[in-house]
Amino acid sequence: MPDVKLKFEKGRRFGTVEGTFGNAAQGVEIVLNHNLPPERSEEYHIAPNKDPDYNVLCIADKEYRWCQTIDTNVPLGGATSPYVDPRPSDDPGTPKPFYWTDAEQAVQKKAFCDKPKRPAPAAGMTTWRATLSLCAVDVKKVKLIISIHYGFDIDSTGKVTEVKPVEATDAQTQTHINTLKTEFGLWTFEKT
Repeated sequence: MPDVKLKFEKGRRFGTVEGTFGNAAQGVEIVLNHNLPPERSEEYHIAPNKDPDYNVLCIADKEYRWCQTIDTNVPLGGATSPYVDPRPSDDPGTPKPFYWTDAEQAVQKKAFCDKPKRPAPAAGMTTWRATLSLCAVDVKKVKLIISIHYGFDIDSTGKVTEVKPVEATDAQTQTHINTLKTEFGLWTFEKT
């Protein structure tokens, strides 16, 4: 049984994002999958349905990708919070706003996984929050289907406190969109 199960319905895009979330050494681990219909090819409007739970009225998009932004008091890679993850972008050639590179996406398909961590601070508390979006992508137009907020805190004793995944608030989603727009100004980002 998954720890995380979030349903979404945004117009003709509906389904679930589900998976596991839990404590890991110095942070958390999250593994998610979505059940949107197969991506449609250029020559077909609707991809064939092979998922028995998939409602045939759901729209099939050209491409699905994951975008993640981080807000932490201990940023890595010379970043200033909030910032797009990964930092720096690891896309060969022109950077893209997606969590997976094109090569990684070909392997991961519908999956997202991350294992963020930070060392215990000498004093005080380290906070780490992510806003993760499942997106429909068409060239450089990115529509956020569902945005998920999760993270953790770690104190000076090394105790990790999880911030369980929930659907992001409007304010969290707007900060996420603004961060994506700031770093990738030639792309458009919007909620569906």
